[in-house]
Amino acid sequence: MTSQPGNRRRRSIRLLGYDYTQPGAYFVTICAHERQHLFGEVVDGQMRLSSAGRVVDWYWRRLPQHFPHVRLDAHMVMPNHAHVILWIVDAVGATHSPTISGQMVNAVPTDGPDQTQRVLGNASPLLANSEKTVNVVPTDGPDQTQRVLGNASSPLRPNGPAPGSVGAIIGNFKSVTTRRINKMNHTPGDPVWQRNFYERIVRNERALHAIRQYIADNPARWHLDRYNAAAESQDPLAVSIMDMLRAGES
Repeated sequence: MTSQPGNRRRRSIRLLGYDYTQPGAYFVTICAHERQHLFGEVVDGQMRLSSAGRVVDWYWRRLPQHFPHVRLDAHMVMPNHAHVILWIVDAVGATHSPTISGQMVNAVPTDGPDQTQRVLGNASPLLANSEKTVNVVPTDGPDQTQRVLGNASSPLRPNGPAPGSVGAIIGNFKSVTTRRINKMNHTPGDPVWQRNFYERIVRNERALHAIRQYIADNPARWHLDRYNAAAESQDPLAVSIMDMLRAGES
């Protein structure tokens, strides 16, 4: 059956009425366009990044430099998708670690592929929902200077994500990495990412630890991955995590 893109409305996969600028932890999955294996391959249970995969990994690790209200936790770039835990930290003046359901939890940012130290810093101020928010992003890679994206006085489109929200952060990341990968590959305008992304709100420490372990083990479980067209069967660990997250939303 042939779909008619012009007549089809995209279904939102966000929680209706939920404020995605709220401090907290979010489990996000971003898929490559048509789930192509753009970012590398799994060999003997280990992920080997392609040049495009290294771009994705490099820019993700530097996200908090451009969104001061963001902290990173576990992440993994896979052949055709990326799993990440993204924290939006507390508002101005916070000097403690982020919390889930009132319990203090460590959000662990990473600073680069060769960085083994994990730092638990004070929460940075949450970006205000203002039309004057400006995102500073690297132009082309680790050896390039920075430039400012967008006009500080230009508002987002009315139906777009709120500034500083999970949707705005992921949208910016996808846009920047797409431009860089296309420039590197001499493929201007080619899509890199699926238009939408998948997210779940992490509501307790049990879910947080389970998701961290799932992300770390993802390459070793690639033969069971739902995004692997050659998967042998459904991954019971992924099913149990999704059941846990859905239970927290009910």
